[in-house]
Amino acid sequence: MSSKPSKPSKPSNEPEIRRAIAQFSRPFRKNRWGRPAMGVVYFLAAWPVRWLLILLMRREYQGAENLPKRGGFIAVSNHVTELDSVTFGHFLLANHVSVRIMVKETMMHWPVVGFCAKHSRMIPVFRESAQAKDSLIAARAALQVGEVVGMFPEGTLTRDPGLWPMKPRTGAARLALETRVPVIPVAQWGAHRTLEPYGKWRFPPRGRVRVIAGPPVDLADLYGRFDDHEAITEAAGRISQALTGLIAQMRPGETPPEKLWDMKRDGDRYHRDRHRKGAGCGNPNGGKEEQRPDAGQAPHEPAKPPAEE
Repeated sequence: MSSKPSKPSKPSNEPEIRRAIAQFSRPFRKNRWGRPAMGVVYFLAAWPVRWLLILLMRREYQGAENLPKRGGFIAVSNHVTELDSVTFGHFLLANHVSVRIMVKETMMHWPVVGFCAKHSRMIPVFRESAQAKDSLIAARAALQVGEVVGMFPEGTLTRDPGLWPMKPRTGAARLALETRVPVIPVAQWGAHRTLEPYGKWRFPPRGRVRVIAGPPVDLADLYGRFDDHEAITEAAGRISQALTGLIAQMRPGETPPEKLWDMKRDGDRYHRDRHRKGAGCGNPNGGKEEQRPDAGQAPHEPAKPPAEE
């Protein structure tokens, strides 16, 4: 009996991907912190971003003492809104850490944003292609020369109704086990009050955004097992738990779900509905509540954030 053929990968332009990977794998000269310098465009782009954040929200940054002073490391963060990349990057830059965030390759072609992303050496992620795993090559090369790589382990905006982290992908865990660099969880909460997930800007902006860096995730017992599925899954789980724990600190009185939202099991709440009129940002079903398989009835809108101080 012949086995069922596997679903073919989406065709890709392999030479183009290889050129892009080579471009974003070149090392930089060192800065005074012993890390590769990021170049003029990086800091020119960071300046207006800083003032944009000052105008849009109040920022509260904590945990800078947990960021390694020298050498490469992986900074991981939760992903609630498209604005997370900005607050994530600014938190690190404000603490003298120049980060290369892994972003979807299509962003490299956006006006203005694409120019800044390319020249500030963000790392493109080639999704749904035959060479998708090759996107980690540039990240691994960056870590090996002492750079800092920023990643969103979920790979996309969370679909959890309460905006808790969902089941992570394995890229960050695989990189950590192979390179043996520290993994620093950088949790954030509040940016969605300014830019709704897959939604619109809110004016005037609401409240503050909090970003907390936690201590390195303990993966020492798993180092070197980057080809072991069980070890990779365990590492990904520890990284997710570290992020969830930090987020829970910023959401007192709220309890994370027992089971992480899994898009393969629980579905994509935003699919085909993210731009539909009347759906709203956190409510793609137009106001109806959803059933969460592991937690019963759960509202679409996230629980109220901590009271403003």
